[in-house]
Formats: sequence, C-alpha cells, structure tokens
Amino acid sequence: MLDNEFEIASLIVKYQTATLTEEEEDCLMRWIEFSDERRELFVRLNKAGNFHCLMKMAEAYDTRQAWEKVSPQLFVSRKISWRRWLSYAALFILPIAICYILLRISVQTKPLEKEVLATSRILSGRAQAVLTLDDGTQIDLTKEKRFELTEKEGTRILKDSSVLNYSAVKSMASAEVKYNRISIPRGGEYTLVLSDGSRVYLNAMSTLRYPVNFSGKERCVELSGEAYFEVVKSEKPFIVKTADVAVEVLGTAFNVCSYAEQAVVATTLVSGSVCVSAGGNKTRIQPSQQANFDKKSGKIAVQTVDTSVYTAWKNGIFCFKDGRLEDMMTYLARWYDMQVVYKDEEVKKLKFGCSLNRYGEITPILNLLKETGKVNVEINENTIVFSKK
Repeated sequence: MLDNEFEIASLIVKYQTATLTEEEEDCLMRWIEFSDERRELFVRLNKAGNFHCLMKMAEAYDTRQAWEKVSPQLFVSRKISWRRWLSYAALFILPIAICYILLRISVQTKPLEKEVLATSRILSGRAQAVLTLDDGTQIDLTKEKRFELTEKEGTRILKDSSVLNYSAVKSMASAEVKYNRISIPRGGEYTLVLSDGSRVYLNAMSTLRYPVNFSGKERCVELSGEAYFEVVKSEKPFIVKTADVAVEVLGTAFNVCSYAEQAVVATTLVSGSVCVSAGGNKTRIQPSQQANFDKKSGKIAVQTVDTSVYTAWKNGIFCFKDGRLEDMMTYLARWYDMQVVYKDEEVKKLKFGCSLNRYGEITPILNLLKETGKVNVEINENTIVFSKK
C-alpha cells in the first residue's frame, strides 16, 4: 500500500497522462479503494478543469521551492529506481509538485478551495460485488477488505483488493460440481480469476455463474451483462453461455456484451479464435472481428471493428465512436448509477464520439455533449435531462 504522498502524486499524474504500467495502475487502484476518503480525493483531483486550475496555480508557484520540497523524496524510496524518478523529474515535476501539495493539504484536513475541487453529485462506479456460494450464502465483497475461504472439495477462494481468486485442486471424477455466482450492481465492476487461471473482468450490472472447480470435459460459465475474458489455453474448451448465444474457445481474449434490454448480443474478439452459436447458426470469427446476434431476426452478422472501442472499459476508459446518445447514456447509467430523461424523442438519435476517463465524474462527458451545440443538458440531483437545443 502506498504511504508516501509523493509516490501517490506521481502515479496520479501518470494516470492523467495515460502512462501508467499495469503494476502501477494496480498499486494506485488499491490505494484508492482503501477508503472512501481516498476515492473521493482521487475523483476530485481528476475532475475536468481541476487540473487546469491547478496548473494556473502553478504558474504563480515558486517551482524552485516546490523542487526543494519534493526532491528529497527522489532519494529515499527504495521501491522505485533512480532512473525512473529521474524521468518523473524531467517530465512531471511541476504537476507532481502540485498534486503532492494537495495531498499534503488533504492529509492535514485543511479546507481546499471550492473553485478548484468542487465535487459532482454523480460520481463514477467502483469495485463492488456480491458473491453467492453454492449453499446460498452471500458475501458482500465490497465490505470484506480481505478474506479466505476453502470449499469442501479443497478449492481455495481468496479475496484481495478488488480481485476474487480461485485456486484449483485436482478434481475427482465423482466429485459433485458446485457453482458460485458473482453479481455486480449498478455502479460496480469486479475482477475474477477462475480455478483454471482464466481472468474475467465484469462490468456494471453483470452476473457470472461458474463452477468452483472445472472437473468435466469442458469449462462452462453463464453470463448476463458484459465481461472481458482472458482464457487460459487448455484441451478443455471454454464456453460462455448467455440467454441467447454460446461462445466457445480454447484460449483467447474476447469481450461479450449481453444485457437483457439490448437487441443485439455482441462478441468482440481481441486474440485467438472463437465460435459463436445462436439460433441454430454457428459462426467462427477471427481477431478484430465482432459477431452480432440479432435477437429479433435470429441471425449472426460479422463485422471488422476496432476492438479497443469495445474493450476500453476494462482499461478504465469510456470510448464511444459515432454512437447514439440513448445507447451511450444507457451504458453510462449502469456505471454512474443515475437516471436519464429525454424531453424530446429525437434527441435520443443524435450521434457523438468521445474517449474519457472511466473513473472521473460524469460532468466532463456532459460538458462535451453540451459544447457540441446539439443538445441541452441539465443535472437534477441524480438525474440527467436532455432536450433539444
């Protein structure tokens, strides 16, 4: 866990400049999820316009004094190499200094200027989920900071930070198959490592039912909602079943979006090869392809896509490309746990595109929509209202 404000500030700045490594991102997320106070501070620091204001403050700030204050930190940390700190000093020292000062102020519980750190009433989602065991016992993973559980047949379940990890044991042919279920609420996300080592990233309002230990001839899980799968290669096929389609793989990375209210179930392949079955049809797709099953027609259509648009959510980014406003806001409402109202039906069909930080507030996205001049946007507590310009 990070305790040094300078290290925290440097990771926040790297987050804002999209230069975090996976290890650094994991470290920062664990620091954020430690308490609601840290999460709120992180959201406030990343609010659109705040960093711009901070840089204005920096223009009048004595940078030599800032360097003298933070430079000792470059030499006391044994966790991070000198070369790495040197790159921080060369590229990020001014914004890091400002973030560092704000973190120090926050720790000392001194009030910050409302103009710079005003908070929105609609905050982003976070890691939260409920685990339901085979016997019906429910465990709130949001409240449990860390726990360890061993199933009767020996499978070990470990919850650490925002990851639920299953450690496999050698299965017995006669062993009864037990299923667990993980449910993600509105405004939530979670990461699950299955007993075979396959990793599943679950988006808001999603549920995954899966065996505690894969003991049969295939590895089968049941999905409702959206999830990104990184499947470990095995002789046993891995099958993702939704209410409408089945996706079969041996080892690959892909995204499945199958919300009940959507007319189409989309399977987007990043690497490897998958076979999508639905409505009596069967289609194999290759990397950078997407199979769309139309629930009404019962047909599967394949198209080539930019996979990063459909998997960006896993990496902490919202990426919309020429998307209908109604579809965009339906997606965002799951994450921000908010309501959306349209005063005019034609507004729903307006198309927009943007790429923004998933862990920031909703305000930057709404500001972008408003600045296009196509639509009026109002915030009424937890409800967003759209109307014609």
